[in-house]
Amino acid sequence: MAQVNSGSGVEAEEEGGEEWTPDRYLQELEAFLESNAADLFGGKRTLRLHPRGLELLNSRLGTLARISDLSSSEQPFEYIRAYVSDINDHQRLERIQNVLCRLSKMKLTSLSKSRRDPTPVDLTRFRFLTSLEVYKCDLSTHPAVGLAELRPRLANLVISNSVEALRHIFSPCGSEEASEGSSDKARPREWQKLATVRCIHNSCTRMDSSLTLLTCVKSLDLSGNSFKVMENLHNCVNLMSLDLSYNRISSTARLNERCGNLTQLKLKCNSLTSTDGIDKLYSLEVLDLSGNLISKFAEVSRLSALPFLEALWLADNPISYAKGYRTTVLSFFPTDGMTLDSQKTTPRELQAIAKQKKSEAAKRGVLTSEDPPKAMRREVSAAIPSRRKPSRIVEVGGAAE
Repeated sequence: MAQVNSGSGVEAEEEGGEEWTPDRYLQELEAFLESNAADLFGGKRTLRLHPRGLELLNSRLGTLARISDLSSSEQPFEYIRAYVSDINDHQRLERIQNVLCRLSKMKLTSLSKSRRDPTPVDLTRFRFLTSLEVYKCDLSTHPAVGLAELRPRLANLVISNSVEALRHIFSPCGSEEASEGSSDKARPREWQKLATVRCIHNSCTRMDSSLTLLTCVKSLDLSGNSFKVMENLHNCVNLMSLDLSYNRISSTARLNERCGNLTQLKLKCNSLTSTDGIDKLYSLEVLDLSGNLISKFAEVSRLSALPFLEALWLADNPISYAKGYRTTVLSFFPTDGMTLDSQKTTPRELQAIAKQKKSEAAKRGVLTSEDPPKAMRREVSAAIPSRRKPSRIVEVGGAAE
């Protein structure tokens, strides 16, 4: 991950080190961009900025744009005078702008370790981004300008500890009501290429209707929020991986009707007591239900209907403390390749499972090939004619006669 050296300048200033200045920031930014331009254009490296540095950059580039406007107007002398007045700075800004306008990846992170940075975020100069990461920037008080313009190209989006509602990210131009409005003109456009979304460790309380704009998303991570209800996922028809860990969800009923193509589902540390809805996600391969409130093995046995399930987590549920927990859970599944709580099935467990199934079958009176009932053995014996041993006494008597 590439990081602009000027970003550490602000840290040094806050810690009493070398003083940070705008000119020094721009000089270090220019040097970094020039030495890493090829990797930045090719997406091999990611430009990392902090909000105050981005604000300074936008301010200086805005000044340069206003000076450039003079050249296209009827004031050529004013343009020459303004440009020459600080020609070195303007030439540096032009070189920086030529790189920034072609960037594909950017990471924006606050320098504060404990709070969100309230500095407004303006992304209008980064219209060719395909990957954007934002950490600890206040996007609810000040919505990110230019974020909506990234919808035609953005493929990867990470927003961490930065918003109070999902609509501040996916529908930044309007309110939730606008996205649900009856007028087609008022509805925000869909995110046309957004395939991976991580909106984690925020303060969101509702999975609002802005999620319906994510028609192309394949991996959706909404962990670390305060959601209670799973909703508005019906338009996410390409969704294959869903992470809602560390929320307050208490029900997954009818989840299969909204996310029928899921192959990975993570619901760690919620308030689930049932697997209703999950048992019909027939494409599921990985399922994490650890840290919930599941107390009945019957809820786990329902998952045996999932033909492709390979990995299951149930640790820190009430049932995980029961005697014979692993063998009981593993006995519900036909494959010996099942992984339970990050541990694969062992040969000893397979033997214990086979013994347990044999014992249960005997209790139910079910016939097994290894142990046919005594009644059947008697019937088979009766059907075979017996051969009586000839008596020696009879033979001796016959010979005497």
